[in-house]
Formats: sequence, structure tokens, C-alpha cells
Amino acid sequence: RAHALDIMTEALGVLVAAKAERSSRPSHMSFQHSQRVRDYLIAHCDEDLTIEEIAQEVGFSASTLQRHFKEHFGMTVFDFIRLRRLEMARDALENNGTSIARAAHMAGYNNTSSFTTAFRKAFGTTPSAFRR
Repeated sequence: RAHALDIMTEALGVLVAAKAERSSRPSHMSFQHSQRVRDYLIAHCDEDLTIEEIAQEVGFSASTLQRHFKEHFGMTVFDFIRLRRLEMARDALENNGTSIARAAHMAGYNNTSSFTTAFRKAFGTTPSAFRR
């Protein structure tokens, strides 16, 4: 009897561990929803967005939206928006010869110094290195 209980206890432990592992992995469905959020952010990243507006637009609660997005993309919604805006500013500098002040404004920065710091952190170089 003792041996049978040991076997049952061990088997239950394996089942519980397997269930915990499955539940900690993001589901395919949440990935599809996160893709929808990402697509919405790309289409609207030049607008002033709040997490509540984004959540309402895609049909999630704000906390669910943030949790799933970070699970799938490894960054917060607003880090994604910031990076996307910086990428758009980089492209404008590189392809259109946009001024650094204008690129900073496009990326949502009022101060070119803050923009330059964020740009360097994101791309490893200054905005002037990209300007035509």
C-alpha cells in the first residue's frame, strides 16, 4: 500500500507540474489577439493613445491587453509605441532629410536632447548619423 501511494503521489506531482507548464505558456489565441493589438498600434501610433482607448478598440481589459502583449512581444505597449515612433523618425531622417527637430516632434519628443538620448539608446547612434 505504501508503495502504491508513493507511485500515486509521484504521478500527481508530474501531472500538476505539466499543467502548470502548459498554463504558463501564452496560448495561440492570445498571440492572435496580441497581433491585432500590434496591428492597431502600427496603424495609429502617430495618435495620442491611452491604454484604455487601445483596450476598448480591440475588446480587452487594459490589464489583459498589457499582460498578453508583454508575454508575446517582450515589451510593454508603450515601449512598442515609443520604438515604432523612433523608427518612423529614423526613416524620415534617412530618406527625407528631415531635420532633427522635426524628427523629434514626429517621435513625440518636445526636446531634441531627450530625443537624441532615446534615439541613441534604441539604435546605438545619434540621429545626425542617419540624416541625409
